Amino acid sequence: MNAVKHLILIGLTALPCWQLAAQSKEELQQKKQKVQGEVNLTRQLLKETEQKKKQTLSNLTLISRLITSQNDLIGAIRGEIQGVEQDIDVKTRQIRELEYALEQEKSRLAKVLVQTYKASSQSSRLAFIFSSGSFNQAVSRVKYIRKLAAFQRSLMDDIRQRKLQVGEKVVQLEGVKINKTRLLGSEEKEKKQLEEDKKAKDQLAKSLQGKEKELRQKLAAQQKALKRLDNAIRNMIAKEMEEERRRQRQTSAGRSTASGTAARSESAGAATSGSATMTPEARELSSAFSGNRGRLPWPVERGVVSQRFGNYSHPEIRGVTLVNNGVDISSPSGSQARAVFKGTVTAVLSIPGQENAVLVNHGEFFTVYSRLSKVLVNRGDKVDTRQALGIIFTDEEGKTALQFQVWQGQKVLDPQLWLTPR
Repeated sequence: MNAVKHLILIGLTALPCWQLAAQSKEELQQKKQKVQGEVNLTRQLLKETEQKKKQTLSNLTLISRLITSQNDLIGAIRGEIQGVEQDIDVKTRQIRELEYALEQEKSRLAKVLVQTYKASSQSSRLAFIFSSGSFNQAVSRVKYIRKLAAFQRSLMDDIRQRKLQVGEKVVQLEGVKINKTRLLGSEEKEKKQLEEDKKAKDQLAKSLQGKEKELRQKLAAQQKALKRLDNAIRNMIAKEMEEERRRQRQTSAGRSTASGTAARSESAGAATSGSATMTPEARELSSAFSGNRGRLPWPVERGVVSQRFGNYSHPEIRGVTLVNNGVDISSPSGSQARAVFKGTVTAVLSIPGQENAVLVNHGEFFTVYSRLSKVLVNRGDKVDTRQALGIIFTDEEGKTALQFQVWQGQKVLDPQLWLTPR
């Protein structure tokens, strides 16, 4: 009986660890699937640009992104392998404990069998009973013989159950080992692919070295186009904010007329505060948008960030600083730009070098969707979350990339902090 208690205690102690391992396993599998999807999409985008038969910075950027994702994928596979190895250790330990309990049960059964054998014959049982010193002792001996037989049957049932459990654990362990072998094969395959990607990047980087002057000029033109876009957006936001203040003053004036001079004084004082420069509807929309920070849907159905937010040195061309008030999201050709939240189209702009852009108002927040070849909305339209705003432009290099920005008033924000993590 002590062996059974020992086994149960170990099982209960290991249960939380097993649950944690299962949770980690699911998380690792989800991470691997996510990274694998990003790798597949980046390869698709790279093929689209390679169809133009041009060696461009766009290709180099995508290959660099692919290498990063490939490393992440290998890391996810390694994490899953470690989880499988832990699973193997747990199941091996469980098999040992079950085998130990099985041997204990067999030992106890052997002792019971000896006792049962001694009282196995009819004459022996009767002699054992009739040799009792009293009637009560005879009754006790009858009960003892019955309990001994029942205990024997119980032990034999336990042994059969233990054997089944050991068999099941062995089958599970073999399955886990097969899974480990499969994962090791996947890891080796991805490592080889990573080496090929690195070689392709080095070759492309060498071929672009002779075009550095041309590339610098192209980057400078792109930065100027972004600057024109940012200036246009700032102007449109300033106008929209002034228009919102005008609407708020009209609303306040209407309330003051109905409430008298005291209300006019109170409204005039409130109008000078920041929050009072918006109508109640705009404040409600701003609050809803702000409450979804880190949970907004992506402005494209499928895409990867090819250029991040902020000011930073170009990863491939020395001495070039990139200024990006948003993020560039590369997507398959023909992809649509989608609103990340409900709002009103404040402006539709045409910016040389950035094609068309749509500015959507969300109270004190604004989102920008530029590099659109075709716009599907008009100024003043009410839009819903995930509503299509336009078709993303594909340039001569075969690159399809949306420039997406988030503003709070005149302040630019990092869009990736607002989007749902992928």
